[in-house]
Amino acid sequence: MTIRVYCGDQVKNGTTQIGQTLERGFLGQDTPTYIKQPGCVASQFAMNWTAKQKITGDVTYMGMTGGAQGTSPLDASPDATTSLTSFPVMACSANVGRIGEAGATLASPDFVKALTFSINNNITPIETISTVGAAGLTGHACTVSGQLDTYFGSNALLTKFFNSTLTSINVRAVKDSRAVIVSFPQVTYNANGSPNATAQNIDVMLSLGFQASKEETYTNAQILMDRFEFYA
Repeated sequence: MTIRVYCGDQVKNGTTQIGQTLERGFLGQDTPTYIKQPGCVASQFAMNWTAKQKITGDVTYMGMTGGAQGTSPLDASPDATTSLTSFPVMACSANVGRIGEAGATLASPDFVKALTFSINNNITPIETISTVGAAGLTGHACTVSGQLDTYFGSNALLTKFFNSTLTSINVRAVKDSRAVIVSFPQVTYNANGSPNATAQNIDVMLSLGFQASKEETYTNAQILMDRFEFYA
């Protein structure tokens, strides 16, 4: 009998700055032009989890200098386009198996309609009198913030907002026996918190902005993302 143990990959906010060189190739030209962007650092990352929509995200980079251009690529044999079979698109409502709050599933009567968040590394360029581009990039405090949109089915979340109660949020997406989990181990609801009954026969929604803080007992992080190649 063979027993297989699958351990997930995990990334979380830290202090190590990772620089990258990005290259854009304009392959529709008779002789393709390649523009190189050196010294790029991921400065912001955002994700949007909304009911009945694909899970989307985007990364913002800051580079050190303008791109050099030419007709010779840095990599003449780049990796093939990512396979949608190996890395399928995930969607809310269809693939999100659980949203947790304070260690428990957040469901009836406070159903979640959307979760959005952003990470900002607050990158700034180091400007000098001897260089045209930036001499380097400096990272400052990492800020992680977001918004949780729920149906206003009870007073539970609003009470945490008014009391500035520390809580946690995590969300899990699963498809084809693969899973991605995003966790905020320590957050405080700090914005919005004003449910309104706008008209008759209209659902009352509660939007709560939140700020993540560093959880120092177990994770030493503000946000963690886990990827599992096999999940059952």
